[in-house]
Amino acid sequence: MNMFKKGPEIKLSELKVPDFVLDLYYDLRERHLLPLAAILVVAIVAAPILLSQGSSRAPEPTSAEVAAVATSSRQGLLVARSEPSLRDYRRRLARLHAKDPFKQQYETGTEAPAAGSTVTAEGESGAPTSTPESPTSTPAGEPTETRSEPIPGAGKLTYFSYAVDVRVVAGGSQNGAVQSSSGKATVRHNLPELTMFPSRKTPAAIYMGSTKDGKKALMLISSNVEAVFGDGKCVLGSTSCELLAMEPGVPETLVYGGAGRTYKIELLKIHLVTTDTLNRAPLGKPKKHAKGN
Repeated sequence: MNMFKKGPEIKLSELKVPDFVLDLYYDLRERHLLPLAAILVVAIVAAPILLSQGSSRAPEPTSAEVAAVATSSRQGLLVARSEPSLRDYRRRLARLHAKDPFKQQYETGTEAPAAGSTVTAEGESGAPTSTPESPTSTPAGEPTETRSEPIPGAGKLTYFSYAVDVRVVAGGSQNGAVQSSSGKATVRHNLPELTMFPSRKTPAAIYMGSTKDGKKALMLISSNVEAVFGDGKCVLGSTSCELLAMEPGVPETLVYGGAGRTYKIELLKIHLVTTDTLNRAPLGKPKKHAKGN
C-alpha cells in the first residue's frame, strides 16, 4: 500500500473517450486546425461575459450635459441631444413647383431655358416668363405671322378632262364578209368620257378617257363585238380585245352583234376642256319619251 496516496485509486484503463470525439480530434490535428478550434471555444465562453460587463456600465455624462440638465431643471425645459438625420424632402423640394403636363410650358417664339436653370411661374430663373394670358412679343429680325384675306370665289372647283371628236360610219355585212357602207358619216364633237359609240342604243364601244400625254383615246369594247379590224393597239384582252387604244386619223372597224353589223369609228381630235362640273356622259339606255313631247 502506498502511504503517500490519498483517495481511491483510479484506473486509467476504465476511462473511455467517445469515438466521434477522437475522430474529430484527429481530423483537426491532421488539418492543423487545433489552434483555431481552441480560439473559438475560448471566444464562445468569453463573449457572454464581456457583453454583460459592457452593458452594465453606463457612459458618464460630460460637464456640458450636466450643466444643460441643471439649467433645464431650473427653467422647466427639457434639453435633448441632437441626432443628425436626413433633411425633410419638403424642405429640399420647396423651391420646385408641380407643372401640368397637359399645359404648354413655353410660348411660340420663346427660347427654352438653359441647362441647369429652373423656370417657374414666378420667374425664379431671373428672366421674365410668358404665360398664356399675356401676349408675347416677337424679337426684331424674325418674321411675323400674317393672315391672308380670303380670295374671292374660293371654294369653287374646276375640272379638267379630255374630250374627243369622232366620225362614225355605219356599214353592213354579207355572208360574214365585212363591207363598207356608202351611207352618210356622222361627226360628233366634244364628246366627254363614258360616251357610247355609235349610240347609247348600240354601245359597241365606250370612250373611257385619254392617256396621260393626251395622244391616245381608250375605248372599252363591248362583249357583243365579234371582231375588231384596224391598226389600233389592244391594251387588254387575250382572245378578244376588251380595251383598245386609238390614235387620231387611224380608223377602227367593229363587227357588232349576231347580224354582223359593222361600225367604222375614226378618232379626229383629242383636246383638253375645262368645266365647273364633271364632264361625263350618262350611262344606260336612253329614256323613252311619250308621243307629242
